[in-house]
Amino acid sequence: SYITTQRITHAKQLLRDGSSVTETQQKTGYKSYEHFFRTFKKTVGMTPKEYKDLYFISKE
Repeated sequence: SYITTQRITHAKQLLRDGSSVTETQQKTGYKSYEHFFRTFKKTVGMTPKEYKDLYFISKE
């Protein structure tokens, strides 16, 4: 859905800006870590931590 896409886009930006996965989950309005994790992985194709690690590895 549009709202999910917007929330995940915001989550990706927060992760790129250095927020922790838990902080990102809370800031994007997901009450459950598990729900955030599943939604992020389904939408992006990788876990939030994998996304964050990949971003920082590619930045170096």
